[in-house]
Amino acid sequence: MSFRIRDTDLLGRTGTLRVGSRSVETPAFLPVIHPVNQVVPGGELLSMGFGAAITNSYIAYRRYGHGISERGGIHGVTGYDGVLMTDSGGYQVLEYGDVDVDPLTIAEYQAEMGSDIAVVLDRPTGASASRERALETVEETLRAARETLRVVERTRGRMAWALPIQGGLHLDLVERSAREASALPYDVYSVGSPVELMNSYRFRELASLLLTAKRNLPPERPVHLFGAGHPLTMALAVALGADTFDSASYVLFARELRYMTRCGVRELRALSELPCSCPICSKYTLRELLELPRAQLVGLVARHNLYVMREELLEVRQAVAEGRLWEYLMHKTSCHPSLHPVRSLMVEASGDFSEFTRLYKRRAAFLFGPEDLHRPELESARARVRRVRPRGDSVLLVVAPSVRLQLPGVAGAEGDVYLVAPFLGPVPVGLVDAYPFSQSVSPDPESLDRRVLEGTADEVAAALSGWGISRVRMLVSPDRASRELSDMIASRLGGLGIAVSLEPSEHPDHV
Repeated sequence: MSFRIRDTDLLGRTGTLRVGSRSVETPAFLPVIHPVNQVVPGGELLSMGFGAAITNSYIAYRRYGHGISERGGIHGVTGYDGVLMTDSGGYQVLEYGDVDVDPLTIAEYQAEMGSDIAVVLDRPTGASASRERALETVEETLRAARETLRVVERTRGRMAWALPIQGGLHLDLVERSAREASALPYDVYSVGSPVELMNSYRFRELASLLLTAKRNLPPERPVHLFGAGHPLTMALAVALGADTFDSASYVLFARELRYMTRCGVRELRALSELPCSCPICSKYTLRELLELPRAQLVGLVARHNLYVMREELLEVRQAVAEGRLWEYLMHKTSCHPSLHPVRSLMVEASGDFSEFTRLYKRRAAFLFGPEDLHRPELESARARVRRVRPRGDSVLLVVAPSVRLQLPGVAGAEGDVYLVAPFLGPVPVGLVDAYPFSQSVSPDPESLDRRVLEGTADEVAAALSGWGISRVRMLVSPDRASRELSDMIASRLGGLGIAVSLEPSEHPDHV
């Protein structure tokens, strides 16, 4: 197996995952294919653009046994010729309590059936497990992983193997599971237990689970997220490090006549229009769909749901390529109130993103609200500025709505000059053209959330205090927001014992 990474943004990345002669572009959504009964045939999934899929080796084992080789292996029975991942029966363990197969038997069977990416028979933790039970699932899964290594080594180069991470909502156990799993020679690491969190819209807990696992896994290895098939969460999953994710939601929702949109799921019968231009919605009106026989209707809604998932996937890939995944994720968190708490987690985890977020981008950074103060690009730029100390113990701060505005009185000023605008801390005048200081777009300062001004003032005070500045001259643009920001800065500097003189300026000019 090889995994070539192209672009990175936050913890997300685009790339190519190759197993044997088959490959798939990542991030990738893997639709679940039932090995016996398929609403959307495997070949059609491939033609729709899904270069990877997942099926269940335990169900195939029960249905076909060792005769599966005579049927063309797992690719033959599913009719799917892309990268095919096979779950080992862990989901059945979570649903029904146990399966009548052991780790070595199902591992050997996955090798026999020709799986591209096989999964160790794990013991999923689930979202409601006690700590004692969660610890058992971690230890049982690691035990199975060590037992399966003899099959892994024998088939290395022919197929890839995924090791699930357990622990559920007990994040210290997730950390332990990931660390111990990292020491084992597996190709892919997968994160389990999100289905219950997804179904109950507990998105912040889902994000904490994935982020904890990702922090403790080898960064060069692909990460799979089980059961994450919802258009609301795809950007979140990628931003926190998932390279692939799977779900049967497209068909499960279709059976309940639930219609996916990029911003959620709707009841088909509650719609008055089909707000989509996919091939299904372009061919049929809502009335025509509802008049179809039930089986045909379910199949068409399932296909529509797949088109929506693919469109969302392509949008996320493009956001990574353009370096605007943060912006896109913040947009997605406005789609549902249950996603809004994810914003605070992104702020808290900003430090995790800086290493993998490009310092310079082709597009301007769009800044909207207080969370954007913590964008990795801004955090990294501020850190670089703080490392360069002024020459003396006094500075001139120029406070204006934009660092692209020039205030009268700046030219010829003695000493170090720093520009200050909302979202942007002290910017040395010589770096004003560097990314992202002049390559950012934000709302009119008069309409900004007050927390943006407060956060900007905090950053200025922290930088100047760290430099040992004792005196500050502040030239202030006459607009209300600049005056308010300068007052906040002066108050904070005064509390630090730094002398401040405020000087109102005439109207600024663009530079």
